[in-house]
Amino acid sequence: MRLSGRSDDLVELVETYAKAQGMWRNPGDEPVFTSTLELDMGDVEASLAGRNARRIAWH
Repeated sequence: MRLSGRSDDLVELVETYAKAQGMWRNPGDEPVFTSTLELDMGDVEASLAGRNARRIAWH
């Protein structure tokens, strides 16, 4: 975050929050995975949701 110009106060706030929520990871720690997910990319379909979706006016 610092490399993108965020303030030290904001960086500290985000770090404190992430640690409190158990979302913080130290680079030296090995991640522990308790389950795996298999995904057949052939089953993936396009979605109209998101930034590239055209705006539709509902009247």
